[in-house]
Formats: sequence, structure tokens, C-alpha cells
Amino acid sequence: GLGMSADGSRLLVSGGEDECIYTFAHKDGYLSDRKTIQVVDKEDEFVVSGVVPVGNGRVIVCGLLSDAIRLVNLDDAATELTVQFPEESFPYTAVLDSSASFAYVSLWGKSQVAKVDLRSGEIVGQFETRSHPTEMHLLDDDKLLLVACSNQNSIVLLDTASGQQREVIQTALYAEAANGSTPSSLCVSP
Repeated sequence: GLGMSADGSRLLVSGGEDECIYTFAHKDGYLSDRKTIQVVDKEDEFVVSGVVPVGNGRVIVCGLLSDAIRLVNLDDAATELTVQFPEESFPYTAVLDSSASFAYVSLWGKSQVAKVDLRSGEIVGQFETRSHPTEMHLLDDDKLLLVACSNQNSIVLLDTASGQQREVIQTALYAEAANGSTPSSLCVSP
């Protein structure tokens, strides 16, 4: 995963099986000053997937194989909060609401999105999606959540208040396209 700080001064890159985050200073279109932030010991099976800047030098780190997310301080690599999900959830990435109080976490292995209160660490909602939810995008003042579902060639539109699916958008390039061919990601133009 990739993440950019809100002020654009720092790029965060998932270290995957190296169990770390790489950070780079960003200025005038150039990257410099690479640093490595070790999230867990290299022998652990965390596997850093999504990295989502929260602000104040903190980042949400999704641990694909550990079924957990961590809120990590980038200055000292300290874990401030850990949220554990059920076995084989495989948290892929997260997206923050506009207040940075809640994170929506795509649970690739459970066909769900979990809503997590970042102040308490509680899972306050679980929303059904289609198979293998990956990247997400909040819309309409955080009232709607688009979720790419990579194993069913679709995007699910969720109501964040009720958790209900409002629409399923088929994204297959052609009618006979194999499941899992599109999409793993999504982008919304302004």
C-alpha cells in the first residue's frame, strides 16, 4: 500500500513481508530521506498491506496475515492501538472518515468492511460486501462508501449509517470475464 501525509510532505510505502513501513520525505516532486519503521519483528506474520496516514505523525497499518490493524506513531514506531479481527479476516486497507475518528477497514477474507472507532479501538459496525473487498472511497460527506470487490468484478456502494448495500456496480470488461479480473482498486474524480 501507499499513503501520502495530508500536507504532502511524506510518502509512506508498505514493506509487506519485511514487516515495516518505508517513509520518504517529499518536496518539489522528489523523494529523499528514506527511513524504515519496523512495525513488528521480522519473524512475525503480520505482513504490512495498507498504510493510511491519520495525522499527527500516526498511521494505520493493516496486517494482512495477523488479522489486525495497528495505529503506529511514526516518530518512535510505538503501537498506540491494536484492533484484532476474527481469524482469516485478512484486513487489506482502510479509509478514514473526515474527522479521522473512524476507520473503515476492508476485510478481504470475510467479504465485509469493519467500522472501527480509533479512540476506543472498538469495532462499531460490520457491513457485508461482495467477495474480496479491497480499496474504498468515502463520498457525500462520509455518508456513502464505495468498495472495490476484486473477486466479483464489482463495486459495492454502502450506506455508512445503516451498513446496507445501496447499489452494486458491475465492472467486468465483457460479459464472460472471469471473476477476479477487475477491480482491485478504484479512484473517484472530483
